[in-house]
Amino acid sequence: MTKNNKTKDWGTLRRQLTIFILLFIIATPISLKASTDFNKMVKIEKGVFQAGCDKEEIVQHNRVGVKTVFLDTYWIDKYEVTNLEYEKFDKNHNRSLRSNCDNCPVTRVGWLHGKEYCVSLGKDLPTEAQWEKAAGAKSGCDYVWGDKMFESSNRLAHAGYNKDDKINTAPVGSYPPNRFGVYDMAGNVWEWTNNWLETSIKDFPKDEILYNPKGPDRGIKKIRRGGSWNDSIEGLIVAWRDWSFSDSRYYADLGFRCVYNLPDK
Repeated sequence: MTKNNKTKDWGTLRRQLTIFILLFIIATPISLKASTDFNKMVKIEKGVFQAGCDKEEIVQHNRVGVKTVFLDTYWIDKYEVTNLEYEKFDKNHNRSLRSNCDNCPVTRVGWLHGKEYCVSLGKDLPTEAQWEKAAGAKSGCDYVWGDKMFESSNRLAHAGYNKDDKINTAPVGSYPPNRFGVYDMAGNVWEWTNNWLETSIKDFPKDEILYNPKGPDRGIKKIRRGGSWNDSIEGLIVAWRDWSFSDSRYYADLGFRCVYNLPDK
């Protein structure tokens, strides 16, 4: 084989190899291409905490009382997932006019689509217990920032506006973080969790510790936490919960964030 033929064959092989690599990258699922960016997450150390609030009106609404919970170490997103981030995953997503900027929290996303996004990055939606611990309050009866409501002149979360105010979502991170360094755990948008809603009020013995609880195995509605721009300040109490059908995807005040669970040893 002549030198020219060798050069020609190598050039052809290199082009074919380049095409193969490009095709592989295009065909590779997002879950294989993506890696977890821990710079945009906060580590929550393992330990025991009290979840819930024992105020009667909250217990009746929440359908669950106070419980003692142990959680293994996990990581949680510093910020709610934004439009820009989510649209890398779903290019056909239709933004809400209430949350239309690139750095605004993504809304109009159903529970399953939110979970699929998290899983594509090697993460998951938080359990309700993970969400509440990461909220960072000393008590479930408190707010993220403490036990007192804020004044409208010193707003600590994107919520508590008059119904006549023309309010949209705020870009993520617009308000101070909690003691863990996590932003917007109160207000801006509600956040999906992994938990199904209980069908009746459930009490827990005070001396019982629940280890990494995940809630009911099945249900119709999924728990959401944190309140939104559309809620009163009173509705931002950390233990307060609400719920929506899992396929609900048209709310302008409901988004999500992800967690990373350490692999089992």
